[in-house]
Amino acid sequence: MSDEMRDREHEIEREIKHDVEEIEELVEELIDIEKHNRKYKLIVNRVEKEWPHRHIEGRQILGLAGSPSDWVVNQLVPGGGEDPEIGPEQSVDLDVEADPRGIKKFQTRKPKTNPGAGGLER
Repeated sequence: MSDEMRDREHEIEREIKHDVEEIEELVEELIDIEKHNRKYKLIVNRVEKEWPHRHIEGRQILGLAGSPSDWVVNQLVPGGGEDPEIGPEQSVDLDVEADPRGIKKFQTRKPKTNPGAGGLER
């Protein structure tokens, strides 16, 4: 192979490497944009809502529900047993891959009601 061909080959390799680096940078930018524009779905009192962050606190769930700040939030989880109470400052991961998997469901209720009664006093 001539020196001229070898030089051209090296030049092409440099150009390809540069193009790949530019593409990787663009992909990273797109990922960042997607992360900032992503909305997480949750269901509060049987109404689907969207939240702009992966995590949400109990007080924020109350706000989405339009419930008074002294009310209680329960996370509705599949299976038997009681649904866990989410404290005002307690954070919940809304990612569908986080346990329990799927769209997270919540119910708000007055403080002294039975969580299993669908938010209604007995």
